[in-house]
Amino acid sequence: MIKKLNFGATSNSLMHSKLSFFFVFSLFFWISSCTVATTRPKMELKLAQVAFAAAQNAGAEELSPQKYRMAEIGLIKAKSAYRRKAFDAAKRYCLISIRYAEEAELEAVKSKFIRE
Repeated sequence: MIKKLNFGATSNSLMHSKLSFFFVFSLFFWISSCTVATTRPKMELKLAQVAFAAAQNAGAEELSPQKYRMAEIGLIKAKSAYRRKAFDAAKRYCLISIRYAEEAELEAVKSKFIRE
């Protein structure tokens, strides 16, 4: 009677379903790990905005226009890359913007100090 029920086929289909479950689980884990690999550069973007505002308040637009403009372009490109979810590029542009904004602010403060 056991041979008529064909239990061997049931265990084979059970193994097939376990393998398919393992494959689906592995695929899901791989996809989810790829999205977590890159973090959003929120802090860098905020620092770039603050550095740019500080350069603007120091009068760098008039006293150091080239570096001020480079900082502005870097910030614009960083925001654009962030919106496109190109987080590595956004971080790189943020760091460039911070560097130029700080240099522009320093030049503006130096030139104000020399004038006085």
